Amino acid sequence: MKYFSKVKRLLQRLDRWFELNLGWMFIKGYKQDSYREYLKNKYGPKNYINGSEEYFKSYYEQMKERED
Repeated sequence: MKYFSKVKRLLQRLDRWFELNLGWMFIKGYKQDSYREYLKNKYGPKNYINGSEEYFKSYYEQMKERED
């Protein structure tokens, strides 16, 4: 069972990374604003911007907490 939880966590990380870094490429013009709102609601207003230093700091802190 421990193996499946690691796989699930890995898939969640991949999903998050894809949505934050590559997802915008698959959204057409006028729908990008609504996609940005979706990311803000899902990941918080400070954590949705690509390449944001605050995002990476909080992300790694969350991962450290989960590992402990």
